[in-house]
Amino acid sequence: MTSLTIIPQKAQRASYLTGQRVAKSKKSHTIWEELMLPAVVEMCEVMIGKEAASQLKSVSLSTDTVRSRIEDMSCDIKSQLVARLQTCHFSIHLNESTYLSNSAQLIELVRYPWNGHIFEDFFFCKKVTVRATDEEIFNILDTFMRETKMKWENCVAVCTDGAAVMTGRKSGVVARIKALNPQIIATHCLLHRQALASKDMAPDLHSVLSTVVFVVNYVKSRLLQSRLFAQLCNKMCAGHDTLLFHSKVRWLSRGKVLQRVFELRTELCEFLKDAKPTTVALLSEPDWIAQLSYLAEVFNILNELNLSTQGGYASILEVSDEIKVFREKTEIWRMREYPELVATTMKILLPFPTTYLCEASFSALTTMKTKFRARMHVENDPRVCLLSIPPRIEKLCTERQANISH
Repeated sequence: MTSLTIIPQKAQRASYLTGQRVAKSKKSHTIWEELMLPAVVEMCEVMIGKEAASQLKSVSLSTDTVRSRIEDMSCDIKSQLVARLQTCHFSIHLNESTYLSNSAQLIELVRYPWNGHIFEDFFFCKKVTVRATDEEIFNILDTFMRETKMKWENCVAVCTDGAAVMTGRKSGVVARIKALNPQIIATHCLLHRQALASKDMAPDLHSVLSTVVFVVNYVKSRLLQSRLFAQLCNKMCAGHDTLLFHSKVRWLSRGKVLQRVFELRTELCEFLKDAKPTTVALLSEPDWIAQLSYLAEVFNILNELNLSTQGGYASILEVSDEIKVFREKTEIWRMREYPELVATTMKILLPFPTTYLCEASFSALTTMKTKFRARMHVENDPRVCLLSIPPRIEKLCTERQANISH
């Protein structure tokens, strides 16, 4: 009787651990039952024996079980996080994005001090059911705060990407939050601010960028053009055989696009000499080439700055120092003095400097929720996958009775 009890208890704990691994891998809930469990049983039969393999079959890992285990762990992690936030100051980080099936999702991350350290954790992901207005987004936030019995007074800062719905002076989400807590600090993602500042360039340099975009689009707009250009580059022993697309959304692409065009300018002149003689004349002009080289160098330096400010656990002071040093080196922008944010050091360190973590969370969500998993719960899997707080599996096992598999 003892062995019959021990096996299901171990099997239940194993199912929780497996569910946690499935969530962290961002894979479909069916992968374990359809692929991994049969493979593990076969390996166990070969390496250990059939008796040990039969015990593995007692682990319940159906799709519904995996979903249930992930839901249990998500609730447990959420309760731990809320308990922490109810007793300390914190800052929040908001971003709204539309992805699969034109579904708008609101992601919130939170930064808070705990046991002498600062933690950054996924807070929630909620579907925006109607319109992504400032009122709708604020209501989602406020409802969640009230349901979890958290206080806006403990929120010291909110970071957004600078969209009008977030930062509107009279009725934006930040304005509505400040109406509840006027002491909150509102920060605009420093990466977005730097990207906006870099758009302001001299007309001649802007003309060079426009010409580069035109050339890239002309070559890559048709598959035949791209193949012919690649063949020409190979014949001329060029270092690359393709151009890179420029995207205004992904501003890191500009430096790479300009650098690639500069490196392949000779091949481009040869490829375009019959179809675009005017453009070839520009590509051969020394002054134009010098401006192209200058732009490529500047944007590559900006890329290095952007990459150095990305990642987790960066404080607003560190990112500000990175940008300040860059401005002193390049002497492009004037130095600006920033007012003192708050009196205490902790409240200075809590605000999010960039929206990098929200973008990373959306990337993880896009990986999880594909067109084949359209019904996936958008909050439980990301919470188990992204949070630094581990689920209390032993506690969950004792709360849920272990049922013997038949």
